[in-house]
Amino acid sequence: MSVERCKLWAKLCLCLSLTFLFAFTPHFSAQAFTLGKDKNSTSFGVLNISYIMSESLAAKSLNEQLTAELNALKEENDIKEGKLLQAYNKVLEKKEELPEDEYQKLEASFTGKVDQLKEIAQKKREDIEKRSAEALAKLRGKILAISKDILDAEGYEAIFAQENIVLLKKQVNVTPAVLERLNAEMPDLKM
Repeated sequence: MSVERCKLWAKLCLCLSLTFLFAFTPHFSAQAFTLGKDKNSTSFGVLNISYIMSESLAAKSLNEQLTAELNALKEENDIKEGKLLQAYNKVLEKKEELPEDEYQKLEASFTGKVDQLKEIAQKKREDIEKRSAEALAKLRGKILAISKDILDAEGYEAIFAQENIVLLKKQVNVTPAVLERLNAEMPDLKM
């Protein structure tokens, strides 16, 4: 099963669990999602992770870096491929002049250079992806730390990802507070 299908399955199970909880547990109501600070109330925060991952300064910075590095890699590869194509055209021009075995050696050499270029490009792409994944992990860790601080400061019992919530009251959305702190504490993120 692919990672995306596993995530989708997990979200579906959570949604079904919450639906079951709301439908068949009489003492559990939507009032439990209110922000009351009295002894009998329970409060939950909700965080829109997708929004933060697209709108935070650090995420935008990371996306710009990733795009720039991938574009630079593409341009570099295009230049190298152009040079290889020119070299191949020269080999083709010599095809009639050269004995078959020498032509085969030149063609094999060219094919080896093409394979080498592909291998180098793949290693560079993997390096970019690895550094990007490491930076994203730092960003997620920072989001988690800020969320925990808000959870403790506001007295929430839990903070849920908005994507996994069936019902939501606007006043429990902690996304703006997390985004504000994240932008202040991590305005830039380097790959």
